[in-house]
Amino acid sequence: MAEQKHADRILRFYNRFWYVPEILLVGFMLIPVNAMPIVDYVAGLHNDGAMVFAACMYLAMLTPAALICLLVLAVRMAISWPAHIQNRRKVWILRLLTVAGLVAFVQLPFRIIWSGTFMHGFTKYIEANADLPAIRAWLSGVNPNFCTGEIIWMDQPHEDERLPDWPQAVTSLKPLGMTLRLDRDKYPVIRLEWGGLDVVWGIEIGPQDMEIPKTLPRKKVQVGDSVIYEHGEQRIPVGPGAYMWRRLQ
Repeated sequence: MAEQKHADRILRFYNRFWYVPEILLVGFMLIPVNAMPIVDYVAGLHNDGAMVFAACMYLAMLTPAALICLLVLAVRMAISWPAHIQNRRKVWILRLLTVAGLVAFVQLPFRIIWSGTFMHGFTKYIEANADLPAIRAWLSGVNPNFCTGEIIWMDQPHEDERLPDWPQAVTSLKPLGMTLRLDRDKYPVIRLEWGGLDVVWGIEIGPQDMEIPKTLPRKKVQVGDSVIYEHGEQRIPVGPGAYMWRRLQ
């Protein structure tokens, strides 16, 4: 008799909170997606693109489990929901709202949040570590002949005596590459670049009155019978004559 009463209590508890498994399933499915904007921001805060790559690899391991959760959720929507909700119209409305909500929560980080979290973190990194006045003061003395617009990779040896001596304000940021060019008024401008795999970002510094270009979206180009996309570039001002950029794939 005691066992029957215990079983009845469990059954009543389940019938009252039958929707808890759905909450747990949805929560687990959203972990891989919604964790990435947080990781992206922290990676920008430390100027570390490898952190994003590593996080993607680890979170990708959760994808099979998330797909299993999605399958279980679909089965419960088809079988368990009608058993606990007598109003069939309400069941279909809840199903549609659930599907729409999942799609929205999956797309939101990629299209709105994730698109800018790295750059927000990178802004904090630049504010804390980049001495823009010192870099600008050094630029004022750079020989214009150095400003060829060609990228100089810092991990490669250089024997070209025309290359300038890089200041501490630049080398302390440990960029992978640097480019010197002249603006419209023949004033030196430096672009620092970091990146890994297909992710490339950096900062460009020039005179205080340098015009900050607008973000350049990806562009569709017809090449023969094929259509390709030229890379765009996200640009965020960080002060007079300086902006951060990130290549848009």
